Amino acid sequence: MGDDMTKLGKAHAHLEPGERIIAASRFGPHGALGVSAKAALKGAGNQLRANLLAAEAAAKLAAEGSAGGLQLAPKMVLVLTDRRLMVFDQGGLRGGPNHLISAIDRRRVVGVEVVDRGALRDHVVLRLDDGSAIPLDLFRHARTEGRELIEALRAGR
Repeated sequence: MGDDMTKLGKAHAHLEPGERIIAASRFGPHGALGVSAKAALKGAGNQLRANLLAAEAAAKLAAEGSAGGLQLAPKMVLVLTDRRLMVFDQGGLRGGPNHLISAIDRRRVVGVEVVDRGALRDHVVLRLDDGSAIPLDLFRHARTEGRELIEALRAGR
């Protein structure tokens, strides 16, 4: 996703004076992909119904996965700046950041682990300074940007 103004325009509106974006990528709460697949396979009737079931279940996962003051969204964009890690819900046709959900000081992220690499997603865990762990899914279509964000967090950039 990079620092593309067309995709990150709404994120720029939330920057503090002098703050700059380092990396950004789309993520989901861990398990949201499985919820979506299960909803579709259960014969939900039609695709709209399956999508509604998946969104409802992903929202529940997101609420349960909130930790350390970082709220999640069923579909989200994580934006890493030189000061903060911000969570936006994903919006629009291009899947860029829509509304700011939460933000924490980036120094609170003390670790990032890629627990499992799969064909469709990587399971990533953010570790915060209060001991909390936030499980996320990095989907295949966003791996390049997601790995850039992970490496920036690890390097302290």
